[in-house]
Amino acid sequence: MIGAATSDPGHRLGLRSASLGALCFTGAAAVAAVRLWLTGTLRVDQVFLPLWQQLALGIALGLCLLGAGLLHLRALRARALPLRGLLPVALLLHACAGLALPLTSNDLFSNLAYGRLARTGLDPYLVAPVALPAADPFRSLVGDRWLETKIVYGPLVVLLDALCAGGDSVTAAVVKLKLASLALSFAVVLAAWGLCRRRFSGDRAGPAFLFLACNPLCVWELAGQSHNDVLVVLALVAFAWAALEGREALAVLCLALGFYSKASVAPVLGLYLLYLARRGPLKALALALAVAALGALLLAPFWHGLGTLAAPLEATVGSAGRHARSFADLLYWAAWPLGVRAQDLVMAACRLLGGALLVAFSLRAALSVRTLEDVISRSLGFFLLYDLLASPWFQPWYATWLVPLAVLLGEEARDLVSRYTVWTLVQYALPIDPVGTAVVNWLTLRRLGRGRLVEGLR
Repeated sequence: MIGAATSDPGHRLGLRSASLGALCFTGAAAVAAVRLWLTGTLRVDQVFLPLWQQLALGIALGLCLLGAGLLHLRALRARALPLRGLLPVALLLHACAGLALPLTSNDLFSNLAYGRLARTGLDPYLVAPVALPAADPFRSLVGDRWLETKIVYGPLVVLLDALCAGGDSVTAAVVKLKLASLALSFAVVLAAWGLCRRRFSGDRAGPAFLFLACNPLCVWELAGQSHNDVLVVLALVAFAWAALEGREALAVLCLALGFYSKASVAPVLGLYLLYLARRGPLKALALALAVAALGALLLAPFWHGLGTLAAPLEATVGSAGRHARSFADLLYWAAWPLGVRAQDLVMAACRLLGGALLVAFSLRAALSVRTLEDVISRSLGFFLLYDLLASPWFQPWYATWLVPLAVLLGEEARDLVSRYTVWTLVQYALPIDPVGTAVVNWLTLRRLGRGRLVEGLR
């Protein structure tokens, strides 16, 4: 067990539970290695195994992630827990997960293909991985459904992908992107350490740090599967620290860097600028113009007119053919006996209703934001509404955006988000979607409705 010996039972509980989680993530990494041995390819999509092997790998992965999740929830029961000894535990968790090859997502290879496009002089905002030569090893690992999809992320993601995709070796590129993701995950842990030291006093800091730095969904998806959402989570943690310290310009810069990685940061950035505008309109305007100038600078190497923004904007508003792991997805499949037209009508209605909910919530949040706590709570409310109800297309790593915000809103918010993220991770390992997601979302919504938290999110 990592950490100095202590007679405090709560401290021992937190350290032991968090440390044992490292074994679970090491086991998950071993499952990924076995899958590679059985299939002979790094690619995850469209790779078929005998049913018994699929079941064995799925059960093994599910048990590893379930173990990590239950240990995390157990560690959080130590309400009073000092920070000492927890930093190396968190770093160990991320390092063990970082050993994992792609297993629950093939996104790493799409990112490397975008980087390959940029390195060869092609603009990934204008052309998709299919533009790479047919024999290109980076193209061969991209999932078939994504071959014709242009990049939907910000220019910082393109730069990171291009940095890692140099040379002709896919193996070397995978190692580079994995190491970059692990380094960014370590940065999240260190930023969380600094935030919790300044924000929470005494034994309250330990549980907050465990919640933020050791969340198993964040550990697996960011360090383990190398999703670019690590840039979003890092930006949100850094923003929280800067905003609480009263360093408003730095807080806006952190959000801007997150926004130019992934547009999901937009609600937080918009609400924070509105909050600043109510305190000082000219300063808020100057900061907004600085955000726009930074965007122009970062996009300049890729800019070829408004068409450059077509793919990111389409991803923001969604497209009719994109639905997965959501209530909308479940309703779509339930309408199957009625025919394709009925399914399309159901999906159109779900998209319209989801969009209306997000717009209505955003308008109300914009009108009511008065304090920094309002910014945090309304932003968390937007993400919860998006993840649980409004988005027809949901991926488990989207829920990582909740964690840096919930840590600042008290035990009720942390308890709800920790349970939601744990069960989202566990059910993702089971081949029962969209049913699994619908069950987790329904239980979370019921819990949210019964608690006092919903009042603070409005």
